[in-house]
Amino acid sequence: TIRSKKGELVGRLVLGVIPSALPKVSLLTRAMEREHPRVEFTVLSQSSEEILRNLHEHAVDVGITYLDNEPVEGLMQHALYDEHYCLFVGENSPYADKSAVTWTEAAQEPLCLLTPNMQNRRIIDRAFAVANVHPSPRLETNSIMNLLASVKSMGLSSIMPDYFIHVLGKLEGVRAIPLTHPKVEHKVGLVGLPREPLSPLVAGLFAASQLSLTWRARLGCTYHSCGTQVMWSMHTIKGWMLRAEVSPWSLPRPGSGRGGPEGAQEEEGGQTGESGRTASVWVEVVLQRHPFTH
Repeated sequence: TIRSKKGELVGRLVLGVIPSALPKVSLLTRAMEREHPRVEFTVLSQSSEEILRNLHEHAVDVGITYLDNEPVEGLMQHALYDEHYCLFVGENSPYADKSAVTWTEAAQEPLCLLTPNMQNRRIIDRAFAVANVHPSPRLETNSIMNLLASVKSMGLSSIMPDYFIHVLGKLEGVRAIPLTHPKVEHKVGLVGLPREPLSPLVAGLFAASQLSLTWRARLGCTYHSCGTQVMWSMHTIKGWMLRAEVSPWSLPRPGSGRGGPEGAQEEEGGQTGESGRTASVWVEVVLQRHPFTH
C-alpha cells in the first residue's frame, strides 16, 4: 500500500471470492473505487477452503465467503448479504410458471451443480438430505457462468442464488423459481486477517462495504407555496428506507412551472391551496444500507 502526496490510497487489492458471490463483487469494488479511485483490483474465483488458506498464506488480501456455515473463526468479518436459493430452469420447463418449488421436486430435474469442493454445493447437498432425496447431477462445474449456459443450451436445471436475476439482468429463456421446504439461507460476507498494523487497503475495503449511498431521484412531494417547508412521507425503493430534505431553491416557483438549477418541474394540474402545491423535484437521497443490498 502506498499513499500519494495527496494522501490517496494507491495499490492493488487481491480478493478471493466464492463463485456464487462473483456477480456481486463489482458492487463492492465500485464502492471502494468511489472512495479511493487509484486502488486497483484482482478478483479470483476460489472455494471457501482456498480463501481461508490463501488469507493465511498472504496470497489474497481479503475474501468473500460464507460466514455462518463452516468455521471462519479468528477473522475480521462483515456480513454483506443473505443468500437464498432458486431453481433455474428453461422457459419450457413444467416448473417455469410456478411460484415456488420444493427441494424434493428440484431433485427430480436433470441438474447441473457446482463441484463438491465448493461450499455452495455442500449447502445444496445438505438441503437435499434434509428433504430425504439424493440426486446425482448430470453436470458438475466450478463456474457459475457454465451453470447458466448449461441451463440455457442443454436444457438442464440448476440451483443458484436468487439475486442472479437482479444483478445479471434479464436471462433470456431462463426462469428462477424460489426453493422451499426446507427454507435455506446463509450469510455471505467479507473476511480478512486481523493483522497489526492493518493494511490501509484492507481497512478501506471494509469501510467501503459499510458506506451509505447517495442517489439522485425525482420524487413527488407537496410543499407550501412560500417554499420554506417540504412535507412528504417515507418512501421505500427495493427495501431502502429513505428520507430527503429539499432546499427552497429547488422548488418550482408558483405559477412558473420551473424551479432552480436542478430543473424542478411543477406537475401538470398541480393543486394550490392551504395544503400546498404538488411538484416533482430532483433531490439528493441518502440510503442507509450497504452497497450489496439489492
